[in-house]
Amino acid sequence: RVLILFVGWLITDETSGETPIIPEAIVEACASQQAQQIASTITQIVMSLSNLSSYQAMKISTESASPMYSPLIAQQLMWFFDRFCRVYLMPNPRLYDGLEQSILYKDNFGLEANAQALIDVCTKSAVLYITSWPSEVDVVEGAVKMLEGLCGGRIRGGLTRSEGWRNLCNVFWLVGATSIHTNLAFNPQELNAMGLTPAMVEGFKRLNYERRGDVGSVIACGSGGMPDDDSKNIMNKTLMLVEGTLTKLAAFISDPSFPNTNIEAVDLCSLCVSLFSGICRSPFVGIVDSAAEDSAEAYVLTKFITPSLPKLAALMSIYGPVDNSIKTELLTALTSYAELYISFLNPVESLALYNAASEMIKGYSAIGVGSSAKESDEEDQHEDVLQAIKLLTHLGTKDFIDVVDNSPGSTPTVDVTEVLFYGINHLLPLVSGLLEYPKIAHQFFDLVGYIVEAYPEKLNSLPPDFFESLIGSLLWGMSSNDVLVGKSCLRAIEEMTKEHVKNSTLSGILANKPDTLKLCVQRLLTDVVMAPSVVFDRIDVTGGALLVLIAADLNYFTTYVREMISRVGVQEQQQQLMAAFEQLVNLETIQTGIQGKGNVGRTARVAFKKTFELFVGHVH
Repeated sequence: RVLILFVGWLITDETSGETPIIPEAIVEACASQQAQQIASTITQIVMSLSNLSSYQAMKISTESASPMYSPLIAQQLMWFFDRFCRVYLMPNPRLYDGLEQSILYKDNFGLEANAQALIDVCTKSAVLYITSWPSEVDVVEGAVKMLEGLCGGRIRGGLTRSEGWRNLCNVFWLVGATSIHTNLAFNPQELNAMGLTPAMVEGFKRLNYERRGDVGSVIACGSGGMPDDDSKNIMNKTLMLVEGTLTKLAAFISDPSFPNTNIEAVDLCSLCVSLFSGICRSPFVGIVDSAAEDSAEAYVLTKFITPSLPKLAALMSIYGPVDNSIKTELLTALTSYAELYISFLNPVESLALYNAASEMIKGYSAIGVGSSAKESDEEDQHEDVLQAIKLLTHLGTKDFIDVVDNSPGSTPTVDVTEVLFYGINHLLPLVSGLLEYPKIAHQFFDLVGYIVEAYPEKLNSLPPDFFESLIGSLLWGMSSNDVLVGKSCLRAIEEMTKEHVKNSTLSGILANKPDTLKLCVQRLLTDVVMAPSVVFDRIDVTGGALLVLIAADLNYFTTYVREMISRVGVQEQQQQLMAAFEQLVNLETIQTGIQGKGNVGRTARVAFKKTFELFVGHVH
């Protein structure tokens, strides 16, 4: 196992978030005088590991309970081939200098036949590991991740030509939509014709629903958008199987003899949602060749998902209260779909997504926050909350990635802000008790800060109670021990107040809540400026927020600060603070910082922040 790790790190680099490429040292070495020896050594290592993987996979297909074979070795082998195949199989010569002349490329892994041979080994090993050790989560996840890597780049077409890939598709179509609790009987001869055995079928049926969704995701990923008829057939059969589970579930829902607490109905809903979630997170966008004119597979996917969105959203109210995992998986499915495909959606599809999101969040907020006892990390028990916040975050990007057509006769576009504020309004009561968790706080305040910064003109139309809760969360967050959360909240307060100073955007709110901005001044001074453990790590953004709050109500700020200074016991310190305060409230600097444009306004804001730093220094 250690040897596999060593070889993996030696000949491949960590490429998370980057384009996978062969390490520069390997490319240079394969162009040197020792090129033949180096290329031969790498090839021999890879062939040895592929033989090991094939041998163990074949053995466990008949002896899965034998202690002689190691899931840890299988996991490590899948890790190695995931890294290796992404980089070495038919690499793009345009990413390297002189690669086409390299022995490693032209005589080894750059050849389609050699790449196909390794793809055959990898796919056959993966399907045997998945069906023989379905309870070994790390092995299954590693196999799926390795298959996902094969779905990218120039090697993608080799999947449909590999026996292991066809076997994986066959077993998925055969029992992928079958309940774990269903007893099945198949003709061994028919299974043999499909490249399967009864043990493989039974093993795949024991795979939990989330992992089945992963398999469906990678099958759709490998076949979507490919021009050959085999790939199109694979894609169509996979989508039909997933759609069939929703049709069957709809029949359960419409039958009054099956209440939503019926075990069979809940089990079917869990299976259905997991399969749809897998399709929704199938990573087409990251795999489409950049040279392609469009992402044809994404359009196939969105046309399949869009009609099902209202039905999926309705499941939140029906089965969400019954099973927390269903609730979380529904939110995950919609979040993944929004993240990956929102840039491809036309106005009609966008409207369907936003309506489904609104309906789902409404149903979710009525249920309340749930937790799962199986989670070891207390914060991870609230994955449903994180997914709901992420969903709104991804929906908010639509305004920036769309080219909106406002011409006469064009299809009406979605009002993104209406959906976002609707969602925040429903989530705020659920999140308020969970903000001590860092991941939830980060995600939530990023969302709230973004909305307030991007759409300050919309705040005036919010219900007064909702606006008060929204501002309350920002005031709580600006003094958070988490610097990023604090800065996000302070920027939001700055943008909100600046828009009001310029255009009176909060006039309606202040008519009902006249002390709103005064409260912001009080909390900013007492919770941030006067707190040495807080102010110094966010002093720049605190100065920006204070500048606009002073401009909004200079008289109140002056009165409040004078009262604070008067409570300082030492006369000399009072005089120092008053002198610093007089500099801070320079009317010309404040007005220029707010109204000034270009370099004039920027210079005034910088000058104010420097003065503010001096003021803070005197305070502490």
